[in-house]
Formats: sequence, structure tokens, C-alpha cells
Amino acid sequence: MNETDASCEHGQYCSNTQGSYHCATCHKACDGCTLYGIDKCDKCAEGYTMEDNSCKDVDECQLEDVCEDENKVCTNKDGSYDCKCKDGFIEENNTCIPKPKDIPKKKESKPYKKKLSSKDKKSSKKRNKYSQPSLLVHFAILGLYALCGLLVRGNVVIISILTVFLGIYVYWFAI
Repeated sequence: MNETDASCEHGQYCSNTQGSYHCATCHKACDGCTLYGIDKCDKCAEGYTMEDNSCKDVDECQLEDVCEDENKVCTNKDGSYDCKCKDGFIEENNTCIPKPKDIPKKKESKPYKKKLSSKDKKSSKKRNKYSQPSLLVHFAILGLYALCGLLVRGNVVIISILTVFLGIYVYWFAI
């Protein structure tokens, strides 16, 4: 018995095997076929055309106005095509518009800081090391303030002067 008379689905062809049959898929260029291959098509699928008894890819990009937007570029694919925006354009609502310029973000520079050379950085570190007191000095001054407060015993003028000096010192230490 010839099993090739058995019915396969559309887009498949029947292959006879010993005692049975098997359905195989036609080539993607075919819309129905007798065997596998572009030369075995009953007719060609969309995107292909029959030339010399076989289905050949249609280069849709050779047709006029395939990509409706003048800023789109056509790329031919096997059995189809693709329209994409040219370099420097982006697609918005199916239209290519110029890509917005990337504006580099400026680094916020603090007005009181300027770039220092490596020599200036070294001397700056030395100044910073000696321009602010250490924590030990801070507690020593607080201790002296407390001691002076005990020694003057309620003299408002001296306590006021010491308080001003302490305020200046705390401000200097906090900077």
C-alpha cells in the first residue's frame, strides 16, 4: 500500500516509510508542497515569488515607498522586510523623529573649592592637620573653662568673656 496518499495538514507533505508514513513540514518559502525544498512548492508563500520553478525571496526593499517614513531604512529578510529608523532618529508614533541630544550633566562644583595641584594638596593637608584642634585639646579647653568657672565664683563679667571664647572655640572646632 502506498501511504503517501494519506492526508497531511496544509503546509506538510507525506513521506512514505516501510509500513507507514510520516508528515513533514514544507520549506518556509512554500504554501503547500510535494517534498521538502524551494523547488517542490505547490505555490510560494507571501514574501516569495516563483522563478525558474522554485520560490525565491522577494526583495521588498527594492519596491517604492516600502518604508513610508523618509527617515526609515529598509532591511530585507528572508520572506519579509523590516523598517527601522536611521541613525540619529528614534521611533515615536510610527514616525522617526530626531533623537534628542544627550546633554552631559555638569558636575556641581562648590564655589569655594578650586582644583589644587599635588604640591598644594600636600600643603593643604598640613594646614588642615594643624588648623583644627584635636578632640583631646577640645576636652582640655572644656576642663579649663570649668576650672575657671569655679575659681571666679560668680563674677559675671569674667564668666561672660569665658563663654564668648568658648563659643568661638566650639565654632572653630565644628568647622
